[in-house]
Amino acid sequence: MKKDIKYYLSVIALLGVMQISANERVKLVNDGSIRAKTIRLSASLLQPFSKMKIVDDFGVVLYEETLGRNLEIGKQFNLSKLPTGNYFIEMDAAVKQVVIPLQVTEQEAVLKMDFKTEIYKPFMKISGTSLQLMVFNPDKNPITVAIYNQLGQLLFEETVTEQIELKRSYNFSKVESGDYSLQVKKNGKVYSFPYQG
Repeated sequence: MKKDIKYYLSVIALLGVMQISANERVKLVNDGSIRAKTIRLSASLLQPFSKMKIVDDFGVVLYEETLGRNLEIGKQFNLSKLPTGNYFIEMDAAVKQVVIPLQVTEQEAVLKMDFKTEIYKPFMKISGTSLQLMVFNPDKNPITVAIYNQLGQLLFEETVTEQIELKRSYNFSKVESGDYSLQVKKNGKVYSFPYQG
């Protein structure tokens, strides 16, 4: 009985009204007047991620949701209110982002799973006065690491190529106290990590 109640509450929650933020608010749930253009994302696909977004071609976030840790069933989205065009589903975890292209036509919404991309983000851990950086780079793309002081002056820069995994430790024990920024440039994106020493 408890499982049935939990299941029905989950279904009701999934069928609730979701809003997307753009220039105007658009409901993602079908009101019955428009033929449904529905996509389903399985729990196994969503589970390792903490955030999910639907983004348009211009990078505007149309919908964003923080995913629960104990996701038992997948998510279903009715995209009938979205105009015809190309969109992206972005799913974020601490060290990885998955981007799945989504095409919305007059009749249907199609996930282009064959064109799914995985982007591995840098991971930084602060240990006392040291910053430990780890970057997984399966495509062996160039990675640039730079450290800036609070005035925005470049203190250190290094570009690494042809490495699958980059591990570095930066010791801040002998620098002046202040605010610093470690920046990692990879695949056209810049990831910034603040450090207060």
